[in-house]
Amino acid sequence: MTRKLLLAIPAALSLAACGGGGGDDVTNVPAQAQYSDTTSAPNWTTTLPANLTTYAERDGTNVTSSQKVVNVEFKQWNSTRGGHDQVDVQIDGDVITLMWDATEQAHVGTYNGRTYLYASDFITDNDPTAPETVAEEFIVGSIDLTNPNSIPTEIAVGVVGFETPDSVVAAATGTANYTGRGNMVFMSANAVDVADMQANFAVNFTNSTISGSVDIDDPLTNPSTYNFATVNVPQTALTGNGFSAQPTVTVNNPGGNTYTFNNETINGTFYGDNSEVLAGVLSADYTENGAPGVALGTYWGH
Repeated sequence: MTRKLLLAIPAALSLAACGGGGGDDVTNVPAQAQYSDTTSAPNWTTTLPANLTTYAERDGTNVTSSQKVVNVEFKQWNSTRGGHDQVDVQIDGDVITLMWDATEQAHVGTYNGRTYLYASDFITDNDPTAPETVAEEFIVGSIDLTNPNSIPTEIAVGVVGFETPDSVVAAATGTANYTGRGNMVFMSANAVDVADMQANFAVNFTNSTISGSVDIDDPLTNPSTYNFATVNVPQTALTGNGFSAQPTVTVNNPGGNTYTFNNETINGTFYGDNSEVLAGVLSADYTENGAPGVALGTYWGH
């Protein structure tokens, strides 16, 4: 994945985030969750926890992944541009300060000698009369901006936002279908590719269960066909205002290659006053013709 592909990851980049200088160390704990309420609009100039964020790193020989504690702090709202000029990304206690860069049309920052880009996509509650932005999916990666053909050496993905209170989810009844999209990053030791996704989930609030699937496009296919692979999520109990499950991946169209997937994970959280948005993170280890890699991505649905 080149620098252009990193910037193109969000399907509709309504707000990209940050750029800037180095960072301080902070306590390695999740920020306090912020909840959506019916009396006021979300205040995005705050610090939000990213739920179960996945982090991957490659060095040309190996690729590794882990779960990191990630918080995102939004600062310096620019009403003219319609976005925050500064975003601080806290990854396991290290703070990367990123500032809006008009040349890159992204937020850019440096930390420990590396340059990072932060890109994101706002997710609204889909209200037809007065939509509110209640969540944001993001990707932050380290990349050499002096080389237009460089690929990221580190990537973290996640979702932040204003969550539906547990009590609201518990009191809900009936069923709801959530459909949307997302992006999956495939990182091997010496390459990074990006694929579009389509998400479909069925929620039974009465029984407090969820099931669904995420269809993944082939990164090299244009236009998208979403038939490369399917992430199947079995019926899973809702916990609090979301879920966590171990899905299975079925490769539908390997294109002459041999793939294996393992250590699959997926989670989701409801956002908005009344669970208008379902969004989360999925990840897996994989091999392509025996070469190991890490797949990580975000999805959302209304």
